[in-house]
Amino acid sequence: MRENTVWVANASRHDLTAAQGYGFVRVAIPGTANPFDIPALGLRVAEELRDFQATDYLLLAGNIVANVVAVAHLLTRFESIKLLIFNAKERTYYDRTVTREDITQ
Repeated sequence: MRENTVWVANASRHDLTAAQGYGFVRVAIPGTANPFDIPALGLRVAEELRDFQATDYLLLAGNIVANVVAVAHLLTRFESIKLLIFNAKERTYYDRTVTREDITQ
């Protein structure tokens, strides 16, 4: 059975060690993600997240536009996706699920 993957939408500077408890950590977009060229960013996200599975997590980090595009892209493929959100005060991740229905009501 395949181990879950924690996909980091965009590389950031914070420590991802705690995210390893949720699966193998993989950065989808390392380095710069141009937030002003949405079509190119969309293509890049689609390519980098092509192996994303329904049991995987998307860790929200880095460029906010890359995160938005990643969530939108994944919700075209899956009814729901699992997110990892960092709580800086507690220095831990919380997992949450977002569904297509959540954002289309």
